[in-house]
Amino acid sequence: MHWLSTTRTLNDLGNGNSYTTASGSTLTTQVEINETTNERRTYVMVDHVRALVVRSDIGTKNGILHYIDTILGLPYRTIPQEISHNSLTMNRMNILLSEAGLTSSLEEQTNQWTVFAVTDKDLVAMNKTDANNQSTFGRILFTDNRYNDLKTKIVKRHVVSGRFYTDGVTETNTPNLVTQSGESLVMFRRNNEFYVSLVGMQNTEAKIVQRDIAVTNGVVMVVNDLISSGDPELSASTSGSGTLTTSLALIFTMFIFLFNEKRL
Repeated sequence: MHWLSTTRTLNDLGNGNSYTTASGSTLTTQVEINETTNERRTYVMVDHVRALVVRSDIGTKNGILHYIDTILGLPYRTIPQEISHNSLTMNRMNILLSEAGLTSSLEEQTNQWTVFAVTDKDLVAMNKTDANNQSTFGRILFTDNRYNDLKTKIVKRHVVSGRFYTDGVTETNTPNLVTQSGESLVMFRRNNEFYVSLVGMQNTEAKIVQRDIAVTNGVVMVVNDLISSGDPELSASTSGSGTLTTSLALIFTMFIFLFNEKRL
């Protein structure tokens, strides 16, 4: 599965290309461009195991060699390890999984899991306030302990028992997956791209930007958003927090006013 019967340079390995290997397996290629450095990275995948091309276009008498960092078809990382080593940094996701009490289960080899992991970049983008200075995902996920139960629920929405791939997901075939929060997710395809969302809840979809990464105990899917954005419970929680902050500010302001009046 590491050998193609035709010569292909790195530039030939475009995003989404497929080739048949000498063993009869299908090898697909993925290309990622770093938005900050403009660095191009090329990956090859066989049987859902992805490898980075670390050195390319080495000419020989009868072909071309490309060096990769992983044996194709043979998963060797656990879910937390893949999240830590993925090219799209996801350190915050591992922190959230740990705080939700899921890390030890996701390290074990006795069960299979599918995890929808959010990148640090996308989590940081959520850590802002709106025009009314009300708290947002950043406070719920990382700073305010009052929301620990809600945070755990959000994180568990991203973990499904069992090994699932996007293979077979079409416009009409949309499998439902039961999460560790007890809710259901649906994976679906639209315009040749894959998404996941909560069943029965609007505006909770996230795009799958890296899919079907096989690990020793399951599958990792990288998504570009929390599968919770449109949850009314989140809106209610953040609005309530914003009101509390405003009320405290008014009380503090009134106290200063009365104190100054007394001094005069």
